[in-house]
Amino acid sequence: AYILETEQDYREAAAEYLKAIALAPALSPLYLDLGRVYYIKLDKFDDAISALRRAIELDPANPQVHTELGRCFYSKGDYEAALTSLQKALATDPKYATAYGYLGWVYYFGLRQYDKAIPQFQKALDLGRFSAGRTAEYYTELGWSFYFMGKCPDARPNFQKALDLL
Repeated sequence: AYILETEQDYREAAAEYLKAIALAPALSPLYLDLGRVYYIKLDKFDDAISALRRAIELDPANPQVHTELGRCFYSKGDYEAALTSLQKALATDPKYATAYGYLGWVYYFGLRQYDKAIPQFQKALDLGRFSAGRTAEYYTELGWSFYFMGKCPDARPNFQKALDLL
């Protein structure tokens, strides 16, 4: 299934994940991967939510699963459900930087609540080790958040940090 996914044959990858689940129905990562393929590549949000909820049933302490469910809800436009899932991810692991980054996205892109996006992006950057591109993206979104709040002096150094990484 994973090989098919990397080859961008997403329908077949989903079919193979389902076959693997039939063989090992208690293996949470299979539901996680199936859910990710469903919502990111096939736009099957309801199927993705079902798969990710099953992954959570099997492994409720895994912050990655809660984060993926939050990303799915975000992609579907259900920002309140996204916030709930991402907050559950952080309840399981308060140092899970990826969840802070996605919380920032929900507040920034989804809800346009820049004052709430800022601490999420800052926490993600403080805790995480992201690619240069992702780090630059977070600094850019911090900069725009400050800008949209009328805090241009705070925006400029974040934009500069983003530029320095590119």
